[in-house]
Amino acid sequence: MDPQSPVKITVMRKMDAQEVFGDRASQIVEEGHHSCRRMKVGLEFTVKEEGLIPQGFCSHAWHDIYPQVRALQFNAKIASMKKRGEYYCTCHDGVHPVFFKLEKLL
Repeated sequence: MDPQSPVKITVMRKMDAQEVFGDRASQIVEEGHHSCRRMKVGLEFTVKEEGLIPQGFCSHAWHDIYPQVRALQFNAKIASMKKRGEYYCTCHDGVHPVFFKLEKLL
């Protein structure tokens, strides 16, 4: 079996509850909780060959993107992506989602 490749995770975008729900945001989320407080745009994490969660990465987001990380580690071609070794995904939080770029490192 081929060795697994490391994967870089980059936080591309965070959406505020206001963007998702408009004027109803204040009826849905508590004040001060309008966007993800753990992830910052531009943060980068590296998943090493072992495939374990990077230190400081959100465990909820990890649960959501883990299948795509592992697929890239094993050289999968994601059908909807033009560039092999690259994928874009989000965490499952429907109130304040975070968008990630995954890149297989050679």
